[in-house]
This record gives sequence, structure tokens and C-alpha cells, in this order.
Amino acid sequence: NLATHYKLCNGSTGIVKDIIFESELVSPPDNLPVAVVVEFPGYNGPSFFDNVVDPVTNQVVEDRSKWVPIQPVTATWTKPVRQNVTRQLERTMFPLQLSWAWTPWKGQGTTNHGYCVMNPGDSEASPGLCYVMLSRVTSILRLIIPGGITYERLTTKITDSKGFNERKLEESRLIDMESRTR
Repeated sequence: NLATHYKLCNGSTGIVKDIIFESELVSPPDNLPVAVVVEFPGYNGPSFFDNVVDPVTNQVVEDRSKWVPIQPVTATWTKPVRQNVTRQLERTMFPLQLSWAWTPWKGQGTTNHGYCVMNPGDSEASPGLCYVMLSRVTSILRLIIPGGITYERLTTKITDSKGFNERKLEESRLIDMESRTR
């Protein structure tokens, strides 16, 4: 969690905008970059970069207010090699993970500000999973379902899932319990 107060935490998604090296003469694999610049749509902290402004119209051409430089982090740990013998290990890496696809379970609780391509399948793997997939995007215009989705998939097929009846029974039990406390 880099800066939770600026909405920058584990699971934040963004788009890599630039990779900065110390010198143009030293490039991979000789050296790690100084920073990877990532645009995080949910970031609300201070700006690190100036916006690109059209000199004629004075209009912002490229908004860089949500661009954040991510620097490499070094982790060290001790590993036992043999009895009474340890070895100090060190790894330097960027706290970033490339992501091309998520399962619905990985995407649960996230907000996708970009486009989302989903494949809901023919049946509900667990109750509410289709809802989780459909509700990750900020706009229905950014949701793509190749081949579409049928009305039955959103209505009757959901009730065919394994845990649906168990869920309905639990909901009834909780409603009944709540009504007794009044």
C-alpha cells in the first residue's frame, strides 16, 4: 500500500505511461529504470508531472495529474542454507504486476475505469458472480460481452446454480431472525 490516503493501494489498476532510465546510454538489461510512470485513475494526490498544454489555445492536451512515478523497492531476507549457516538475499523490483485478465473473484471489490471484456459463460458458477462481473465498470458503454448475454442467463440460469437455494434459505433465516428482534 503505497499511499492509501491518496487512493493508491494494493490492487490499484493503472496504465503504464513511461519508463524512465537514469541515462539514455544505459538501458536494459544493464540497469533497472529509475521509475515506471503509471496513470492511476483513482489517484487523488499531488501532481508529479506538468500537464501538456497547447501553446496556441492554452488548452490541456494531456492531463498528467494522475501520473505517478513508481520506484524500485529492495527487499532483503535471510535464508537458511545448512544448520547454523544462513545466506543474506536481496531482490530489487517494482511493486507492479502486469495484468491482462482477472477472474471474477480477483475483480470483486475493484472498480475498472477502463474497458472490461467479460465472458459470463452459460451458467452461474456461484450465486452473484454474474452481478460481480457486470458491476465492475464505471459505465455500461465500457462493458464488452462478445456474443452478448441472454435474458435467460440473467434470470432463470442464475437460479440453477448450486448454491442458489442455500443462499435463499439463509436469506429467509436472517429475515426471520431480524423480524423476531423487533
